[in-house]
Amino acid sequence: MYKKSNQIFTLYKPNPIPKPRKNLNTSRRNFHQCLKWMLLVAQCFGQIPVIGITDPSARSLQFKWKSWRTVYALLNCLGSVCLTGTFLGNLLVNGMDLFSSTSVAFHVNTMVVTLLFFNLSKNWPHLMNKWADVEDSMSSYGWPKYLDIRINGTVLVVLTVAIIETSIVKVQKFLLSSANGKDESLFEYYITALMYPHVFQRIEYSIWWAIPMQIINILLTFAWTFNDLFLILISTGLAVRFQQVTAKLRILKNTKNTSLDDWRAIREDYNRLSQLTKTVDDALSFMILASYTNNLFFILVQLFNSLRSMKDTLEKVYFFFSFGFMIIRTVSVSMYGAWIYDESKEPATTLNSISSDTYNPEIKRFIDQIKFDTVALSGKHFFYITRGLILSMAGAIVTYELVLIQFNVNLLQDGTSET
Repeated sequence: MYKKSNQIFTLYKPNPIPKPRKNLNTSRRNFHQCLKWMLLVAQCFGQIPVIGITDPSARSLQFKWKSWRTVYALLNCLGSVCLTGTFLGNLLVNGMDLFSSTSVAFHVNTMVVTLLFFNLSKNWPHLMNKWADVEDSMSSYGWPKYLDIRINGTVLVVLTVAIIETSIVKVQKFLLSSANGKDESLFEYYITALMYPHVFQRIEYSIWWAIPMQIINILLTFAWTFNDLFLILISTGLAVRFQQVTAKLRILKNTKNTSLDDWRAIREDYNRLSQLTKTVDDALSFMILASYTNNLFFILVQLFNSLRSMKDTLEKVYFFFSFGFMIIRTVSVSMYGAWIYDESKEPATTLNSISSDTYNPEIKRFIDQIKFDTVALSGKHFFYITRGLILSMAGAIVTYELVLIQFNVNLLQDGTSET
């Protein structure tokens, strides 16, 4: 094609059509992809009903009301509310002691967690898009080493232990049903006498009532463990990114001829991570509060149970396995949550050791931000997850356990256990 200009014919080349920019998150690993298997398992149990969890980019995530995932999750929420309502109604009619309160506490907690996860699902695409923006801005840092293995390994270990724990208690209850259920079938005695006696005292037993109630119980049992697992994984994703900032800061400290822009860039990366942590905290703080409330209550009850005589070996195995798992979950949530706080303070050690020749206003701003800003997950700002929280919990457990024993000493004389 030719174009005439100033009486001279020259070759004219049209501007090429620009190629669409490839989304950075589709060409490399990201935290959204790390959570893929966990979210797939969660959706099987009616949690986090979002679309696009298997896509390579977080930009594909959507929450739709007209989706089978959402319908399934809503049915799960409805079932948990109805089942919890039956326990609360029985509590009002027949009163409460320590052991009957454990069933109520379990169902209330899992109902609240299920509703919180459904609410989180509506904001999950927005939250993951913000996370993806921070990952895009930190593309020069590379992918955190072994993060995929760490995430998937944690999911596998926690869910495997949870399955073993649930299997032990189910076997224990079915053995008890086979020993005591003379007039009823095994499953009927299990449902009507051991699981929901307060329900079937008022309505006639039917398999069409029993099966849905057992399914809801399984879904709630998953939510009971999944809340802690979810908090551990989110904490891991944030902490390793703060680790990368500290590592790059150490390299920059030992580099000659650094400019003000270099220090400003790394400070802005830290600031973006801090803002992301606060956004995540706003979204998860009620879940953190529910997790600590639940774990603290059941640790107290299990410690009280350790003072009672146990009937057989299987009951002892379940008690120690369950109690150990509860302790490990609580400590893990605390340690992984505190990992964020520890890593957010770590750059201060490097910045304070920088020579006076390199010191500049950006370093001062960086130090001031670390010093005066609290970057940590919290329970709705009632407490922050730091290492000191574990010691505070230990002191609280000792205090409340003594109170619990004082007001329930009569239960220690009873050899039977209903928990």
